[in-house]
Amino acid sequence: MQLYALHEIEAAVVKYKAGNSATKALDEWWVFYAGSTESGTANGAGPYILPEKIDAFFGTATATMGNGGKSNVNDMLMKATKEVNALIADPTVRANDAKLDKMLKCVRGQLKVALIQGCLQYAYKTDTTTAWPGSNSAKSKGELWAFCSGVLPFLHEANAASAATLKAATDIAVIGNANPSFTTINGVFTAANLNLMGVSCADIGAFVASTTVGKAVTAADHPLCTDGTIVNADADTSQCIFEGLTASPCPAAATAAAATTTPAPSAAIGTRPSMALAMVAVVLSAAGLIR
Repeated sequence: MQLYALHEIEAAVVKYKAGNSATKALDEWWVFYAGSTESGTANGAGPYILPEKIDAFFGTATATMGNGGKSNVNDMLMKATKEVNALIADPTVRANDAKLDKMLKCVRGQLKVALIQGCLQYAYKTDTTTAWPGSNSAKSKGELWAFCSGVLPFLHEANAASAATLKAATDIAVIGNANPSFTTINGVFTAANLNLMGVSCADIGAFVASTTVGKAVTAADHPLCTDGTIVNADADTSQCIFEGLTASPCPAAATAAAATTTPAPSAAIGTRPSMALAMVAVVLSAAGLIR
C-alpha cells in the first residue's frame, strides 16, 4: 500500500511537469497512505498507522495533528502534501518544478523512518539479552526481518558493508535458531549511514526509558546520535521545509498558500526501484505486526 501511495505522489509531480492536472493523483497518494479509517494514534489499517504506533518507543510522537495524530512522520507528510497541493494548482506554471522535487525528497526520506525504527525496535524485542527482554521466537524474527529487509536497499546504497552485516544478523534463512544480536543490528545505524540514507538522527529519535515489567527499555541502549550532513540524491528529510505553511504542526483546517518565487526548473524525477522493494515490508506491518 505504501509503495502505491508513493507512486501516486510521484505521478502527481510527473503530470504537473507535463502541464496536466495532477490533483487526482495527489488525492490518491493520501488515500492510499492514510485510508479512511485512521484516527489519532490507534485506528487505521494503512501505512499511516505504522509510525503512530511505533514512534512513542523513540520519542518521535511530538506532533499535534488535527485528527489527534502525534507522529512526526505523519505530520511532515501531511505538510508536504499540502505544500504539493499548493504548488500544483496551475499546471501551466513551470516555476515550481524544483520545489516539487524537494517535496518528493522530503516524502521519500520520511517514508524510510518507520522502517528503520521498526528494525531497531524488533531487534530489541527479539534479542533475549536486552532489558525488554526479547523473545527469540519465529514470530518475533519474522517481524524483525520484515522491517530490516525493507531497510536493506537503502542501507546498501549508503554502505554496502553495513547492509551485509544487517542481512547476516536478521535474515531468518541465515540466523536460523540463533539469538539475534541487538548490538550488531543497532551498530549499523550510525549517524553517517542514516545521513547517507537521507534521514537525520532526530528523525529516528532515541529509545524512551521504561520500567514496565516485560516491556522494559534502557534509554542508553539507543541514544540520540549526532548528525553530520544528509547526502542523498533522492531522499532528504532536511528538504521538509514548507513555505506555504507555518512552522507549527498542521491543524485539521490549515491551508497552504502557493509559493511565489521562481526557481529554475529541475531535472526529471528519477526512478527508485529500491524503494519498491523496501516498502513491501510495510504491508506486513500494517496488517498488525506492531503491538
